[in-house]
Amino acid sequence: MRSAFAAGALTLLCACKSSPAQREEEHRQFQFVLDLRAREGIQAPLGVVSSPGIRFDWGFSPVEYDPKEDYRSTRALRWIGQRAAIRVQRHGDKPMKLGIWGWVNSRVLRTKPAVSAYFDGQLLSSMVVEEVKDDGFGDFEVGGAVTPDMFQGSQWAIVELDLSSVGFHWAEPPKLQVAFVSSVAWMELP
Repeated sequence: MRSAFAAGALTLLCACKSSPAQREEEHRQFQFVLDLRAREGIQAPLGVVSSPGIRFDWGFSPVEYDPKEDYRSTRALRWIGQRAAIRVQRHGDKPMKLGIWGWVNSRVLRTKPAVSAYFDGQLLSSMVVEEVKDDGFGDFEVGGAVTPDMFQGSQWAIVELDLSSVGFHWAEPPKLQVAFVSSVAWMELP
């Protein structure tokens, strides 16, 4: 358990630095975290934790595992409510691809929601969760290509997820547990 705490602390430490001069150190620290996770057999949360180019912002629960309390589980997730935000870092003048995957509990919502991703306020993609499995969950995938000009001269941009069928809840929306994100990918296009 102490190893999981150390990995989480190092991940948080990596997320705090943002100076371009410290980028090399940030990547070294993140590589150390990756190596520690690999050594301890903790691979699942890599798609749902902050990294040098991705920061999980508001609207997300802490990382959870399925089954709960098993940090070595192959399945990690972050619950979201009506809205959640991720910050992504620009990679110079390189075009990027954003992918966000997750599940919506249609049985609880009693509808098929639209899941939308907005990049700095511009609609990037949207989809209606059509297929619902026997357990009541339907999967979603949103994202798309991001060009450097979409950053509008900034080094970071906000990606906002929006679920159409989830009403506003004043207290901790992720605790509604109607949708979760299982992976976020931010990669350079060839």
